[in-house]
Amino acid sequence: MYILTHKIIDFNIFFKKNVKILTKNAKKTLFFHNYVYMNKIDFIQNCKKIHFIGIGGVSMSALAKFCLNLKVQVSGSDKVMSEELLKLQTMGVRIYLGHHRQSVIGKDLVVYSSAISSCCPELVSAVEKNIPIMSRGEFLGKILIGYKNCIAVSGSHGKTTATAMLSEILIENGSNPTVFLGGQHKTYGNFRRGRKKYAIVEACEYKKNFLNITHSASVVLNIDDDHMDSYEDMQDMKNCFRRFIRDGLALINADDENSNQIFNKTTSTFGIKKLATFNAKNLRCGVNGYSFDFYAYQKRLGRINLSVLGRHNVYNALAAGGMAYLYKISFSAIKRGLEKFSGVNRRNEYLGKIFSARCYADYAHHPKEIQATLSAYKATDEKSLIIFQPHTFSRTRILIDDFVKTLGEVKNLIIYKTYSARESFDEKGSAKHLYEELVNNGVSASYSEEPDDLAEKIEDKVKTGIRRIIVLGAGDIYDISKQIILSFKTNKNFL
Repeated sequence: MYILTHKIIDFNIFFKKNVKILTKNAKKTLFFHNYVYMNKIDFIQNCKKIHFIGIGGVSMSALAKFCLNLKVQVSGSDKVMSEELLKLQTMGVRIYLGHHRQSVIGKDLVVYSSAISSCCPELVSAVEKNIPIMSRGEFLGKILIGYKNCIAVSGSHGKTTATAMLSEILIENGSNPTVFLGGQHKTYGNFRRGRKKYAIVEACEYKKNFLNITHSASVVLNIDDDHMDSYEDMQDMKNCFRRFIRDGLALINADDENSNQIFNKTTSTFGIKKLATFNAKNLRCGVNGYSFDFYAYQKRLGRINLSVLGRHNVYNALAAGGMAYLYKISFSAIKRGLEKFSGVNRRNEYLGKIFSARCYADYAHHPKEIQATLSAYKATDEKSLIIFQPHTFSRTRILIDDFVKTLGEVKNLIIYKTYSARESFDEKGSAKHLYEELVNNGVSASYSEEPDDLAEKIEDKVKTGIRRIIVLGAGDIYDISKQIILSFKTNKNFL
């Protein structure tokens, strides 16, 4: 009954907003259909046509690819064309630009992203036509029931990297895992089709989506004040992480203060500072990344030499290696997988040069992630230029003081306009407001709202002797930066 009750609570809000166009019978039919569909393990086999609203999102497109592998006819919609949508088109997905009522006609199931408003014309149309609808998290949860072992990797920071590291280990071990990644692996992208024995999935806490994931084991990398618009307070977030790990096998960061408060009887731990089930000792920072001795149950198994920068990646490697060890994967496979791993796109990714300055991109969009990236690059010197695009107005508004403190250490800084994602404009959470707060605190920063203006500011900075450019943010600044680099390389105007 929980799933049915959960759907009723969710859609009470939906129906309240759309009460004029929904009939009483349509509501009853929708509840009946959703209950039936959501309680059939083989529900996808009953669907010949599935439509994804917000299909361009990295997690949504992974689900679309999964369905394509089952020979399901897939369609989807999103606001604007992107590289990912073009890839899906070449794979046979019908793409609709914009959200239109007719897009869902004839579909057997509609799956929607958490970023989609309940007033979306496609959702409203699906309800009117009694087409079953399901959130991305619910859909993923049902898919994962079919796997013998599902390992869900959660945490406020590092999920994509740790998930990809764990997948690399299982691939090296010959376990052939199925992987759902919240980023782009350099080899298999955001989805890898494997056998039914192992599924590795990135479990996102946004809107408590990770509570929908059916899993046999969980990883908690850390718990921090991100996505606070989805929670009442930090205690609510910790309670949800506690529900997420349940009484199943869980591997939790012993060094993280908030994670320490959700331990249970089946918890194993990893850490650098505190004694844990899995420890990293004798850390050394090299040109390509850290190396460390890997300990399991206080016994040294061997040395790991990472090829990704940053002390935070030692934690990610410990989590991935520790979980693999709990599944009785050999240390030799753990070592090979972690040492072979060279990162995922938008995590310390080299993009190219602008004149003599090397340009890198990182997904960091939370103050602690920014701090970790700056530390990994030692990038608060006079020779580095940092470009930061805030991601969502709510995060910037809630964490404004932390952003000012972290970015205040940067010598050369450009703030680019906010990537709003799913949110409406909020002046107090805008990039312009962040820029003004930085300047008021004595930080030497500039502000830009357009790609061509950003390109000019970059060129001016590079001429002063900048040797390295680091682009930070989870929005479209990544694609804009690549276009700017290309424009300089081809000597063409940006626009």
